Amino acid sequence: MKRVLLLMLIVFAVSTNGEVSATSYETLEPQKVVDRAEIIVIGQYNFESNPEESDFIYRGYKFNVEQVIDGDVHDKFIAGIDIYDVSWAKEFQKEGGKFLLLLEQAEFADYTIPVVAQNGMVKILDGKVVENNSKRLFYEEFLEENSSVTSVKENSNLTLLLPMSLAILSLIFII
Repeated sequence: MKRVLLLMLIVFAVSTNGEVSATSYETLEPQKVVDRAEIIVIGQYNFESNPEESDFIYRGYKFNVEQVIDGDVHDKFIAGIDIYDVSWAKEFQKEGGKFLLLLEQAEFADYTIPVVAQNGMVKILDGKVVENNSKRLFYEEFLEENSSVTSVKENSNLTLLLPMSLAILSLIFII
């Protein structure tokens, strides 16, 4: 009887398709995600754009940046997303949602990706963080502390223009 049961279990396991359409990653504490992030922005993926391919499970899409919290970001910005996260991210954005993305450079592509996948994708809806309690509280406080950050840069020359202008004006008033 045990042999028959074992044989049936083996046949069942071998005959089923083991393909799963999801990926799982370790969960990091929010502070570790912030510490690893090279770029932190708020905005939306442009899923209408053609994705940049890679040999991994990420695709790079244009990301419409509304706010830059940290890092060097320009108006033509590409952010990666796990291919299995695209459908729910599209739906979330259709509802008016945005993402606080905490990004790091991918080893396999020319674009940045969220720190350990969904750890680096924080959902924002109607100006509020939509996450579980501890994660929500951390990122609400993080956003409050970083509320006076810059907008997206349209040109890298703009980065140098403002400080240089202030320096020249200071010299004029000193002389």
